[in-house]
Amino acid sequence: MNKPWSIAQRLWGSATLWILFPLILGGLFVAHYLQAPIIETLDRQIKGDLDRLVEFTRFSPEGELMSFQKYYEDRKYNQVKSGWYWQIIRTKDQLIVGRSLSMKGFTIPVSKYPTSEAPTLLYGAGPSDTDLQVMQLKVNDSASGREYRFLVGANPKFVIDAIDRVNNRVAIAFGLMACMLLFGTFFQVRFGLQPLQKLKNSLLSIREGATKSFEEDYPPEIKPLTDELNAHLRHTEDVLSKARGEVSNLAHALKTPISVIGNENRKPTTQNQEIIQSEIEKVERHINSYLLREKEIYRNTLTNDVTNLLSVIRSLSNAIRKQYFDKNISIHVQVEGELHFSGPQSDLEEMLGNLLENAAKYSKQNVWIKAEVMEAVKSPRPMLILMIDDDGFGIPEDIRDTMLSRGKRYDETVPGHGFGLSIVNQISTLYGGSIDLESSPRGGLRVILKLPRSHRF
Repeated sequence: MNKPWSIAQRLWGSATLWILFPLILGGLFVAHYLQAPIIETLDRQIKGDLDRLVEFTRFSPEGELMSFQKYYEDRKYNQVKSGWYWQIIRTKDQLIVGRSLSMKGFTIPVSKYPTSEAPTLLYGAGPSDTDLQVMQLKVNDSASGREYRFLVGANPKFVIDAIDRVNNRVAIAFGLMACMLLFGTFFQVRFGLQPLQKLKNSLLSIREGATKSFEEDYPPEIKPLTDELNAHLRHTEDVLSKARGEVSNLAHALKTPISVIGNENRKPTTQNQEIIQSEIEKVERHINSYLLREKEIYRNTLTNDVTNLLSVIRSLSNAIRKQYFDKNISIHVQVEGELHFSGPQSDLEEMLGNLLENAAKYSKQNVWIKAEVMEAVKSPRPMLILMIDDDGFGIPEDIRDTMLSRGKRYDETVPGHGFGLSIVNQISTLYGGSIDLESSPRGGLRVILKLPRSHRF
């Protein structure tokens, strides 16, 4: 499996691509853009010389080139192999009637003449098979009554050299620009990733026990992450603290029964069996009690599970009706199908199962459950509000708060252990929710449960 790229490598790679790609295209465009004027300058000069050659050339009635002086003042056509050449042929018999002194030792074959009067590059037409940039013009001479083809050519080497110099300077300029941009990108990436390095160092400090949370200031993009991590660290610290306390409590709670069992076992009496059985029952009660606490303490609220509210309520309602079939319980559900709890189904079932069972247990015949979305102005995070009402006798206001404590029961004549509301309170608090007890307009008790709502649906 290939090792994934780091963020720095991704930023570096993408930045390098988007810097070099436009610069290379831009360099090619600029080089081509600057080449055109140089080539056009050569063509304009050839065209000017061609026009002057036509202007000062005269022919005899027999079609021969007459001598003239003024045009030969341009020395570049008089120096052998100067790179500038002209040649005139008679169209009818393709006879060369004149050429520049610079063309000593070679001629331009008629077969290589261009077919048009536009600037044309003739390959291998010059001395030593050099290339020539040429232009031709067909002229009808009135004195001789014949057609002539005037051709002026130049070796484009000096133009090519000029273009190469331009290309080199463009490459150097764009190369320096690319180096500066890449150098700047390097520092930009390092500067931009400094908060992540700081986050890494903070994690190392937390793991080594130097600090307990992320205490430094972070950019707005990372701040939500550090806040969530701090919340997770606080939750973990609370769980560990509670676990240590519960282990200590369990040890002290079991110490006396175990000591009594040991003593009775060493000193046989007629009451041994009753005493040992009594102490064993104490041990079982303590173990069951602490198992319930363990279930509450180690719940994981940092979960990606999403649970549909209506499906759980319908399932629990059917079970409650069967459990209390003798009371002919009616459970009225007012819950929309698109509402979802942000947590696992088991936790939602345990909370609503306790509340619906209590409502059915203490109601006369009717239980109502309603769910709605909490307004955004009342909570910074998406929340659900569930209201469970019954038509029973309710709970006096002065003892409602105590009912949320472990082992507290209002009616001792009804079977139960007093853990239900306490467990609901513990679970909802771990999820950032709450539970409140109020008087119900139906006549009994109203339980208001607030839980996190999943915003993925």
